[in-house]
Amino acid sequence: MLRLAKRQQNAYCAPCFTKILIWLSLICIPYVWYSGTAAAAKPSILLPTAAEWQAALDQARANSSIPAAVAGIAVCDQSPLIAASGLANLADNTPVLPDDCFAVGSITKTFVAVAALQLAEENRLALDDPLAKYMPAFPNAEAITLRHLMQHTSGLADYVRHCEGMPRLVQALVLLDKPTQEEVVGLISALPIHFAPGTGCAYSSSNYYLLGIVIERVTGQALGQVLHERIIDPLALTSTYFPSYDQLPSSAMRGYLRNKAVYYDLTSWESAPLAWAAGALVSNATDLIRFSEVLFGGGLLSPDSLAEMTTHRVACGNLEYGLGLYTYDLAIGNGLGHNGQTLGFSTQFCYLVESDVTLVVLTNLTYDDSTSLFPATSILEKLVAVLTETM
Repeated sequence: MLRLAKRQQNAYCAPCFTKILIWLSLICIPYVWYSGTAAAAKPSILLPTAAEWQAALDQARANSSIPAAVAGIAVCDQSPLIAASGLANLADNTPVLPDDCFAVGSITKTFVAVAALQLAEENRLALDDPLAKYMPAFPNAEAITLRHLMQHTSGLADYVRHCEGMPRLVQALVLLDKPTQEEVVGLISALPIHFAPGTGCAYSSSNYYLLGIVIERVTGQALGQVLHERIIDPLALTSTYFPSYDQLPSSAMRGYLRNKAVYYDLTSWESAPLAWAAGALVSNATDLIRFSEVLFGGGLLSPDSLAEMTTHRVACGNLEYGLGLYTYDLAIGNGLGHNGQTLGFSTQFCYLVESDVTLVVLTNLTYDDSTSLFPATSILEKLVAVLTETM
């Protein structure tokens, strides 16, 4: 039986402070599934039937602690298969639906990178521009380029991860409903750098927070408006929202953390101001598949920009990072995409290059102390195993 912790009523009580710290420690984590072996040419994937896909997701989730999961698979130009399994809300047993929206965390970074590359195509910015051109007061901005920000090679520490080591700054941000850009930038600039710009790679949400500010200063528009005009609206992503710009529709969806077999409701759609360009987007499986298909099909970027995004990669941990994209080496083929970990949610999308297939997994569990795998990664791994059997 699922055990659900009672929600606290005091907005600034100790459990809520803990909730913020949990979010701070999760949104920055760039966990992705990596097989560790070089991928050879893979045969085409035989897509499952709708019933087979639903059964595969049901089985994957049933053997886990994940309350709800949505999984999508599609070959470009074909209707996607979207399956849903489990409960969107444990308190009232609301079932999850295939078109339900989830907070997608750092998948936001891919959207922001696309917007920046489009502006570069229009000669409104250049990837090798120094940050000082747009944020002259930021420390060491002359040595940091926009490319460094997009590729996590700036050396900037992660404002999300390192907040826990700076309790006074954390407390100041916790007590603010909507921290200003200046307050978050002040937090970022106060952190020690990891290395000189361009000499290493360390995943940091600070990079994309600053990139979002650059985009706003170049366009004179709010970042949410930029994403709508350049990506969300042209692609008719009708279930994709940027919380600081959009009014989110009402939803029964809740996000959870599981600790010692107890589920804690961490849902905080209003955490978006702190995540912002680094991880605020809300979306669903259908929209993320559409975004992936159009992006990798060349509908959002020129061939040169798409090549810049996907092939100019640096080693970042045991993976490679392009411009807003990770590389994946899966049993069913080489992939490009991103994961997301945010308050109560774990998500992942991956485009398989050889087979022209997009996979999306969305879950409403951000952490489970009984496993080392993130929830979306756990589901994706099991679904890939099913697909491998069809090859």
